[in-house]
This record gives sequence, structure tokens and C-alpha cells, in this order.
Amino acid sequence: MVNSWILEALRASDRACQDKGTKVLSRFQILPPQFIPPPAAVRGTLNPHILDQLARLAKQQWADNFDAAAALDSALQWLPIPADCPVAEKISRDDNAHDEYFGIQRTAGPACDLFVASVLRANLILYEDSWLSPFTLAPEKLNCLDSALSALILWTLTPRSDAGSQPRIARWKSQDGPHHSMTRWIRGHQIFAALTQGLTAVFTDLRAALQQADDHRAAQAVHLAVLLLNGSAVSLEFTGDFPAADYTQIIRPSMTPPLVPDTFSGLLSVDHRFFIQLLRDMKPLLDSMADHPDGRHQRIASAVASVYDSHRFVCDRLVGKCPSLMMASGSKKSGAEQIEKFKHLRLKVFEPERQAV
Repeated sequence: MVNSWILEALRASDRACQDKGTKVLSRFQILPPQFIPPPAAVRGTLNPHILDQLARLAKQQWADNFDAAAALDSALQWLPIPADCPVAEKISRDDNAHDEYFGIQRTAGPACDLFVASVLRANLILYEDSWLSPFTLAPEKLNCLDSALSALILWTLTPRSDAGSQPRIARWKSQDGPHHSMTRWIRGHQIFAALTQGLTAVFTDLRAALQQADDHRAAQAVHLAVLLLNGSAVSLEFTGDFPAADYTQIIRPSMTPPLVPDTFSGLLSVDHRFFIQLLRDMKPLLDSMADHPDGRHQRIASAVASVYDSHRFVCDRLVGKCPSLMMASGSKKSGAEQIEKFKHLRLKVFEPERQAV
């Protein structure tokens, strides 16, 4: 279970939301990453009528994020997910600590329904939390994040990826009230988890397309991968979009022993690790795209870099030069320095192999 201190913060935010006629999801159900279904499985499993309704919803436009939240909340009822879905087998101690802190529940059950529901819930969280708590992000950035989630849904449900061309929200608005920084922190990580699983699905499809020399399918996967990576970058900024003092006084202390293990990090989740391993495994196939005329190799590399740049921006704003919580507890590197190191390591996947002399 999430420790009682964090649960109380969530309950306080739940009460504030209910007072305004909306709600916050207290638990985020998501699959273990190894069970993420391919789009073809989703299309062959879900009821065709539900597929059509959800695909229409992925392109629908609303006056504001509050109205959009109501529509997505209703849409989640269309998916036939059992109320007593079993909990998935436990993972490592550190992975469990990450999931428990961020209110994530690894769920076993109908994988196709659960995957679609997790993306819809992430989109709902974006709409609800931007209404619940003030934000400073420009509408263009919120639209970028919204477009990534809607495009992921549309690609999963149909053999198309044309979502995201037009903003779905005419006006992003927030209620007048205090920041609910702990809720933003937790919910933002839940959105990031859903996008990371989406990236795993898309890069798995890209791998199949490259292996089969299906250039059209590969082009679609690259287009969506860039959308999701750009959306992931914005999701990190959204996650940290609250007063820096709240991070220092409330959030950072909650991520230190004895509340969590001394190896705890908000970034090092099982979803993130699974995706990074997939990227490493795909390096020879990614290299094969390096000379493609549409620049797809460089487009993906630049989008990956943007995720780390956004994370560094958030770290600089919230903690400055303070030592990072990531990695070894004795590390003196700042969060920004750690993220720059990770960025350098990740971009090696996109560097050409040196030819032996």
C-alpha cells in the first residue's frame, strides 16, 4: 500500500475535487510491461462497436478540459473490465516501492481492455488534474501531451495515426484554488507510465515493420513514436508544474527513508527499464534507418533527447544544484547532472557502430 502520509494527501485532493464536481482516480491500474498487447490483438479482441466509439472519441473536440474529462470518464465504462481484476505477480523490491509510491497497481486480466483503459485513464488524469490544480504550461504544450495520448488510442484501435493534427481542447482552464502538488506529482508519473508503455508498443511495432521491410508501417510507427516522445517530454514538465517550495518541503522528504528504500527514484520504473532495454535490442534495426531520406533516425534521436532535456529543466527548477535522489545515496551529483549522464547513455543507441580496422 501507499504509505499513509501520501494517501492522506491524495484523499485531501480527492475531497477538493469532489467539492468541485470532479474526481481523481486513487489507483492507476496498468499492465506489467511484458504483457502489453500489439494493436492487432486489441483490434481483434474489443467489440467492434466499442472500437468505433473510442476511435471517434480520440478525434473529438471539446470546449475545455472539464467537458473532456466528463466524456472520458463515461467512455471508461464501455470497457468490460472485471471489478475484481487480479493483481499481477509481484516484481522486485525497488519496482514495488516505485509502484506503491505512485499509486500504480500492476493488474492481470484482459490485457487488451486494460491497455486501452490505462491510456484513457492517463488522458482523463491530464484533463482532471489540469482543472484541479493551477498550471503554468502554455496551451500548446498541453495540446502536445493531449495529442500524444489521443494518437496512441487511435493507432491502437485503428490502422491509422492521424490524430493530433488539430487541438482537441479549445480552452485549457483551471479552477481558482491552491496547488495540489503531491497529487500533480503522483498523477504526472502515472501519465508518464502510460506513455512509456505506449512507446514500448510502438517501438515493438516498428521493430516488426523494419524486420518485414514494410516501409509504410515503419513510417507510421516513427511518426507516432515522435509524437509520444514529445508528449512524454511535456508530461515531465506537467508533473513538476507546481511551486518549487512544495517539492522541497513536501515531496522530496516523502521520497527518502524510512518512507521509501534508499534506492528509490521516480524515474527508474519497470516500464522505463523495459523500454530502454527494447531500444538497446533494436540498435541494429535503428541503424538501418540512418540513411532513410525522411530523416526518421534523427527525428527519433532528437525526440529522445527532448525527453531528457525536459526532465533536466524540471530538476533545475525544483532543486537546482541539490544532490540527486537517484542512484547511490552517497552521490553528490545534482539531478540535472544525473539526467545529462542518462541522456548521453541513451543517445548512444543512435550513434553509428564504428567499423573495425
